[in-house]
Amino acid sequence: FRYHYDGDPASYPINSAWNRQFGSYVNHEKGKPLMASLLIYLCRHWRRDLLGETLFLDDATATGLFVRPKGYRAVLMDQDVLHRISAPSREAP
Repeated sequence: FRYHYDGDPASYPINSAWNRQFGSYVNHEKGKPLMASLLIYLCRHWRRDLLGETLFLDDATATGLFVRPKGYRAVLMDQDVLHRISAPSREAP
């Protein structure tokens, strides 16, 4: 449950299939694939007291926002977005 980035193409092993195809690069490099993540909240009936929010942080300004789980909600984000999941309550399914 630590803040993290989902992927960094520059961190892939040099001999990986990805690097053989696209080379080593930093996300958002012109002419290279953009790395993105899709979060989908699948639990149809998630009560507020069950917690489990996803927290997003702008490290430069030390501000952020959170997204509460809601049935079938989806969040599409750039993989360069610093984020973490908060622990759900013990009552969560």
